[in-house]
Amino acid sequence: MVGGHRLLTPEEIAPHEWDAVIATNLRGTFLCCRSVGRVMLDQGGGAIVNVRVGEPDDVVGAVLFLASDAARYVTGVTIAVDGGWLAR
Repeated sequence: MVGGHRLLTPEEIAPHEWDAVIATNLRGTFLCCRSVGRVMLDQGGGAIVNVRVGEPDDVVGAVLFLASDAARYVTGVTIAVDGGWLAR
């Protein structure tokens, strides 16, 4: 499930399902990042790591790295931590 929705191929997803995915995953992520970003500006910095797929044990390594000082020069990239789903 992604954002409360099943993972579907483009051939399987109906337009109203796509709209719901966009409303949840894109708009929801934007609104959360905007709110957290305001706090981060007041605090002088921070890290936002958006993770949508996987169990905590699957993504913990990548999240710890991205939230650490070791990744302070990493910005605006997508790191696929998806168990190979994108490679299918």
